[in-house]
Amino acid sequence: MTVATAVRLKNNLPYSQFLRVKRICSERHDCKEHLAQMSQFFKERGYPTHVIATCLKRTENIECKDLLQTKNRTRQDDKIVCALDFITFSMDIIKILKKH
Repeated sequence: MTVATAVRLKNNLPYSQFLRVKRICSERHDCKEHLAQMSQFFKERGYPTHVIATCLKRTENIECKDLLQTKNRTRQDDKIVCALDFITFSMDIIKILKKH
């Protein structure tokens, strides 16, 4: 795993968990309370305050009903799947495969 990948994964974890809270909570008051709890959870684990605030801001305008809708994804038949263990040079392998 490259440092850039690790940072991106770490910074997106609060965002995905905040979306999860919004999807689960049906009442606005409960949602705000649980988002605050989740924010505190990430603060206690050493996440920077600006990362948490940015992730909360990104989820602010997303409605619960939008999160519950199924997404229509188009299937790409020409897509090749290569399942690998996540190791440091995985991105290098992916670049080589995409090139050829």
